[in-house]
Amino acid sequence: MRSPIVEMLLPRAAALAQARPAPYALSMRNARLLVCGSCFLLACTETPAPSAKADPNLVSFSVETSVEPASEVQLCKYIEMPRDKGDVLAVDAITHTYTEGSHHFLVYKTTLAEMPAGGDTLVPCEESAWMTVVRGVAYAAQSPEGEIVLPEGVSQRFQSGEVLLLQTHYLNAGSEALSARIDFDLHLTTVEAAPTEAGVLFFFNPIIHLPPNGAATAELSCPIPADANLIFAASHMHKQGTRFRADIEGGDDARKLYETSEWAEPLPLELDAPSGTLKAGDRIRYACDFENAGPQTITAGPSAATDEMCMFIGMYYPRLDSTTELCNAGAATTLGSASCLDTLACARACNDDVECRASCLDQVCPTAAMPMLRFVQCVAPSCGELCAEAGTDSDMCQSCVTSSCPLEAIACQSATCEGG
Repeated sequence: MRSPIVEMLLPRAAALAQARPAPYALSMRNARLLVCGSCFLLACTETPAPSAKADPNLVSFSVETSVEPASEVQLCKYIEMPRDKGDVLAVDAITHTYTEGSHHFLVYKTTLAEMPAGGDTLVPCEESAWMTVVRGVAYAAQSPEGEIVLPEGVSQRFQSGEVLLLQTHYLNAGSEALSARIDFDLHLTTVEAAPTEAGVLFFFNPIIHLPPNGAATAELSCPIPADANLIFAASHMHKQGTRFRADIEGGDDARKLYETSEWAEPLPLELDAPSGTLKAGDRIRYACDFENAGPQTITAGPSAATDEMCMFIGMYYPRLDSTTELCNAGAATTLGSASCLDTLACARACNDDVECRASCLDQVCPTAAMPMLRFVQCVAPSCGELCAEAGTDSDMCQSCVTSSCPLEAIACQSATCEGG
């Protein structure tokens, strides 16, 4: 069963890896309500391994593939940072170029200690367990060329030999095969020269429901627990997107952060003080307006052709925790009061009825939306195939869920929204 709440671009919550287990276990009764499936398609060619150029302060990676006519593909491969440039690699600038046709290009941090066998080969993303190993975002782009230069004294950090995941999304609407190439360069400095670590905010709202020939808005509010400074802000929507706006809210005050009506290649907004200043207790609230001129219900998902997205992306410093970077403690704007468990049970009963599933998501209460997303993103790659074959009520499926995603399952079970 294809579930749109499973087919998300965002990684699962990495912050939970450092959390302590809750003092109670996930009940088998509730575990039997937790379900999902998986995603994507493709055709590709083998890609060259990453190589360091002559400049000792430059680390470069290249990817090449061929995208078949009239096809949409999402491709993944692992890349490895060099081991001969010290224990910690500090990066103060990143540049990229890619051929026309890509909808986005992403580089994720992972939990992998070493390159998996065959991991350096470009494959359809569903053929790798990428969602189970992602712990954050290192870089994001949605225009054919770009550059990020960090403020003086600020750098992104990578470990020697660190394994990253490179992901690209191409849509070839033409009648000829598309030759695609990505070049990705990291410019090195030293930790001493740039002692403040930067991070990336990567917010994704899973609650999108566009009725046929209708309009809708998706909104998400993400808390900022400590002082920080934004370097840039950017949006990500698909073709139904008509307007994006992000505000910084603090106390009773709110100020506009970023706004655009461009969905295909929105220009990132470079920020400095005071416009990019975030204070402890602030929230970034962002909203996407959509208009659906077609006859089909549209929900959140990865396809630029058939799904929608509502995302806020921003680089900032000093770096905070992964819970903050992925808006795991955020609240979606909804009119519903259903718990995480009840929402998943409702969606499961819909089978392949997209409108039914979208209506279920409309009923989730604001603070249950993100625990639901984290749970689904963990279970889909870990247990989706097994549960589809053995049945979601089988002991094998429930054992996989409780062993593979215990923290995510408990968070979902706890998201009852009682008291507010």
